[in-house]
Amino acid sequence: ILNVALFLLGLVFSSDVLASSAPNIVDVGYARYLGNKSYPNTVAYLGIPYAEPPLAELRWRAPLPL
Repeated sequence: ILNVALFLLGLVFSSDVLASSAPNIVDVGYARYLGNKSYPNTVAYLGIPYAEPPLAELRWRAPLPL
């Protein structure tokens, strides 16, 4: 009976993992980004540029759009 209970418990947890493993892809028109699910209910999208880098004369100024 313990083996059956452990099997059912494992089945429940594996179904939760399989249901949440859908790809988290965002299409912004000019690129597609894949999200990383590292915490429950949280998806991180890394490497998305939003402005020119603050180099030289751009340092300590308002960001310029791409």
